[in-house]
Amino acid sequence: MFLVKVAEKSHYLPTEFCLLDGVPDSVRKGPGMRDALAQTRIDPQEKIRRIQKMVTELFNQKAIKDWNLVIEQEPIQISTNVLSTPQMISQNQIIRCDENTLRKLPITKAAHLLEGEWIMVYEKSDRVYQIADTIYNDMMKASNQLKLKVEMPAWIELSREGNKEEFEEQLCRYMSGEDTDRQFRHPTMVVIVLQRENNYSMFKEILLKYRIPSQVVTCRNG
Repeated sequence: MFLVKVAEKSHYLPTEFCLLDGVPDSVRKGPGMRDALAQTRIDPQEKIRRIQKMVTELFNQKAIKDWNLVIEQEPIQISTNVLSTPQMISQNQIIRCDENTLRKLPITKAAHLLEGEWIMVYEKSDRVYQIADTIYNDMMKASNQLKLKVEMPAWIELSREGNKEEFEEQLCRYMSGEDTDRQFRHPTMVVIVLQRENNYSMFKEILLKYRIPSQVVTCRNG
């Protein structure tokens, strides 16, 4: 972090200039991408040198001097240790818990999503329904590897995504069994397909109220 002084007050700022590499694996493995990424990869020392050069050029500007801003050239250093890959015992075998191994392991206590016992929520539109259907089919495909069952959900279609009263009413109708056998049932999970991220807290508030596990998937990621 850098120490910045403004009007005799000190502030510690993280280096937002050091952006994480966001290239997904599907792109990284593409033809020519290895060579392209190698051209942009720099070691930590070079990265710090470039940041310091940028800071020097930035604070040589008259406007910055007029604002009485001062920044230290040397960042604060924090010592860290890289831990070795942990190990676990499974079926009398020692397994190294690296990322690839953990992806392949089945869920120890799977919560099966049986027919009609979990809910998919989406706003009424062909586009959003197609995204919800794709999410459901992807869950079906992944279920074998995860050693769990994913069957047809109950569908809640909202006329308007941000209508809190409509969502809670339909959720209560489902739990009371008003549209089926009139027996109370508590859904195993609720999956919400979200178009507008500002509605996230609304859904979570209602589902927390009824103690229902939930997962929100945005249309962008669906």
